[in-house]
Amino acid sequence: MHKLDPDLDLIEAIDYPSAFAAMHRAGEVDLALIDLHMPGMSGMDGVIRFRAAFPEIPLVVLSASELAPRTSIACLPREPWAMSPSPRPAR
Repeated sequence: MHKLDPDLDLIEAIDYPSAFAAMHRAGEVDLALIDLHMPGMSGMDGVIRFRAAFPEIPLVVLSASELAPRTSIACLPREPWAMSPSPRPAR
């Protein structure tokens, strides 16, 4: 990310609890990128709680799981969003 913008301030977290704490400390945040299967909570629960805690912050949810497109529909029903599943590796 710093290669794209050296002046970019990144907030990194290893799990949902540390992500919530870091977001509260950060002040103004322009965009959040989170992993659907980040440790600390079940994936959908973490995303729902993140959205409830920070409704004004645009949220991008990433996942390498093939189940993500099916399970994410229940999570963000009122938000405009798009899902693009990862391409399957060639066999």
